[in-house]
Amino acid sequence: MIFCTRQLQAKSLEQQQPVMFIFRDLKKAFDKVPRPAMWAVLARFGCPPDFVTLVRGLHDGMVGRTTKKSLIEKQYADDNATPGQTAEDLQRTAITYNTVYERFGMQVNTDKTKVLIQHPPDVENRIRAAHSAYGRLSCRVFNNHALTMATKIMVFQAIVLSTLLYACEIWTLYRSEIQSLECFQQYKLRQILKIPWNSHTTNVAVLNQASITSVEANIIRHRLRWAGHVQRMEPSRLPKIMLYGELANGTRQREAPKLLYKDQLKRTLALTNIDPSSWEQTARVRAT
Repeated sequence: MIFCTRQLQAKSLEQQQPVMFIFRDLKKAFDKVPRPAMWAVLARFGCPPDFVTLVRGLHDGMVGRTTKKSLIEKQYADDNATPGQTAEDLQRTAITYNTVYERFGMQVNTDKTKVLIQHPPDVENRIRAAHSAYGRLSCRVFNNHALTMATKIMVFQAIVLSTLLYACEIWTLYRSEIQSLECFQQYKLRQILKIPWNSHTTNVAVLNQASITSVEANIIRHRLRWAGHVQRMEPSRLPKIMLYGELANGTRQREAPKLLYKDQLKRTLALTNIDPSSWEQTARVRAT
């Protein structure tokens, strides 16, 4: 959903078209979905009657609980995002969705429903979030003399870096933004490794001492992995449509075009010595 939202925003900006989104959340969606409606939907989608009967047998009269693992798997199942070019478009869409939800006995959580008109800068937000995550762990982890340096680095990678680079595979970054991310990582690593500010230790030496890679290398790895995943999708999947599609209306500005995701991907392919003309075929034949 994040990738599709970003792609639509970038393409709308490129072709000078307005776009806004409404993100809605449902109240206790899993508890309120009527089971008969689920069986009717499965039948409408062409599922064989024997299959529907089997699924019903697994649900009718069953009582269960949500474990930590299943909670992670379902975390986006009750969210929805729809775009529009005007406030009137969003209003009509909201009314339509609410009508359908009510038919299934569900309600929209108005407290968690938000409207997005312009997306805030990613890099600044991620750096602030990662800095906050580091601060919360400073006393118990990074300044804890009872923990080994290897443990501190592992926590830094698992918590701080994961927060910093969340959804980095879909970012479109300029060199200045990559440098900001690299500076944050270097600053925190030097704090963990107790390297004084006036030391002449190079950035490469810091990374080697911590046994981790640079931020840019991490982003490149995630970007290539995501691009291959999208390429292997069916043509009808929304992420693939958003990657290769264009808006039906709109004109491009005469000034220098902004950097797009596909441009960034081409640069990444060239940087990693992957032929841009054959990368799609390479991604499709990846060994599973």
